[in-house]
Amino acid sequence: MDRLILLRDTPLCLTRWNDTKKQSLFSELPSPENISLKNEITILRAIRAHAATHHAQDRFFHLLDWDESRTIPQWFTTTTFALGFGCPLEALQCVYPRLPEEFAWLVFVQLLEALEFLHRVCQPAVVHGDLVAGNIMIGYEGEFDDYGGLHSLPKIKLIDFEGAAYCSRREGEAAERYDASLAHTASQPFTADVLGCIDILYGILARHPSIADPVAPKLQDARAFPDVQADDAKLHLLFQTLEASWTRGCGNKPWVLQSLYGYFAPYAYTKLAEIEEAAERAMWDGICDGAGEKFREVKRWFAA
Repeated sequence: MDRLILLRDTPLCLTRWNDTKKQSLFSELPSPENISLKNEITILRAIRAHAATHHAQDRFFHLLDWDESRTIPQWFTTTTFALGFGCPLEALQCVYPRLPEEFAWLVFVQLLEALEFLHRVCQPAVVHGDLVAGNIMIGYEGEFDDYGGLHSLPKIKLIDFEGAAYCSRREGEAAERYDASLAHTASQPFTADVLGCIDILYGILARHPSIADPVAPKLQDARAFPDVQADDAKLHLLFQTLEASWTRGCGNKPWVLQSLYGYFAPYAYTKLAEIEEAAERAMWDGICDGAGEKFREVKRWFAA
């Protein structure tokens, strides 16, 4: 059974039910004068076209279908997490202090993978343009089960490409030239995405209990990182480096994220591969809290 809810000038929600799962599909219903939906469909189609080339395409909702009957489309649909299994990263801000260190590393690697896909895999490159915590979903994929039967880590997915745009590259850096067919462009290529990423990661780490009164490292070369051997210092170093990138005015350069990923990603992947059950449970509990009553309703539905 399909249930279709249409409300004028509000999001459209199509929920598909069957015997084993529930899946939500989301779209928008813009006014005829609003061409932002056409832009968003164009970007999502470009992302889908690169799906076979890079695993990080999983960091985005998959475009399923869109309105082809009008010059200005009125709707599109995308896959999402199973209903109740996800929430915006913004909804977790109040529970950041009780989330484990592994949560920060998970968001770090997955968010940078997503931007690597947009900025370097997609041709032409794509700028999201509105990278904030409210436009990043985090949740679990697969069939609904209690925690004991869920053997996976959460995933993040970027949403809301209404303000996204194509841009060109020149020798590895973004050129000051854009695709004129899209209405939305940024004044500086990639700047909004890079600074948005740093701001999101900074907000997560700043609330971690082990981070207190940080002092930005004095780096002679902004591309270099000090050699820190102690694993428990890695989180502090990442936080300090993010702060330094922001305050030193170099946070808007694409190579900043590439340097961060190259230096910290190996440790992050090791940390996630060796995650303990208590940390995995803490992430599960935090996301369930973020999903709120919606999660509890779905849990009751599956238990019935």
